[in-house]
Amino acid sequence: MLPNATLAESFDEFKESYIEWLLSRGAEIGKIELREDRVKLYRGLFANDDIREGEQILFVPQEIIIMSESLYDTDVGRKIKEMELFDKLTFGSSAILSI
Repeated sequence: MLPNATLAESFDEFKESYIEWLLSRGAEIGKIELREDRVKLYRGLFANDDIREGEQILFVPQEIIIMSESLYDTDVGRKIKEMELFDKLTFGSSAILSI
């Protein structure tokens, strides 16, 4: 189960628990970090060192990747499908669900 994030929890606290969750399930994180830009209100992955061509910067085991197909097998996914919200949460083939 993904770490819980409450409204009172800071992004930094959530980030730490999320990274621990990923690593404990076999993810490998290279020269990148998850950052939040509070001014522009976005989150993303950023390089924290030079990256060589072909260097692996992130590995996430398939069994912990959340895709639209596997989303429907969860309580949240069934509710999204029931409420016909999935089309509103995607743009083309890209989901906009994020942490």
